[in-house]
Amino acid sequence: MSGVQVPPPLPIKLIISYNQVLKELDLLINVSFFKKCLKVCFVLIKKKCNDCSKDFYEADGKMVILPDDNKLIWHFYCKKCLRSWRKRGLENQGYSEDEINNIILREYP
Repeated sequence: MSGVQVPPPLPIKLIISYNQVLKELDLLINVSFFKKCLKVCFVLIKKKCNDCSKDFYEADGKMVILPDDNKLIWHFYCKKCLRSWRKRGLENQGYSEDEINNIILREYP
């Protein structure tokens, strides 16, 4: 897997390893509570938008995989930049302004 940047480990891996440790200690965990705690932790991580270069919480945007010189690179984009990016693409495809607004509101509420 040379040239591929791997994203951070998924929270489910943390839950599985955490559950294994708790089993060894004869403890139980409320998995849904643990997932909520992890979600809060990941939401509070700030990332820099690759387009506008402003800092945003991870929940205020999306990670996008884009090809670059025979490798895939993860980029973070804020919702505002994603909306304008999508709008330009829909305009190039010939959608009307009303159709564009409906699609963007549906995809990026």
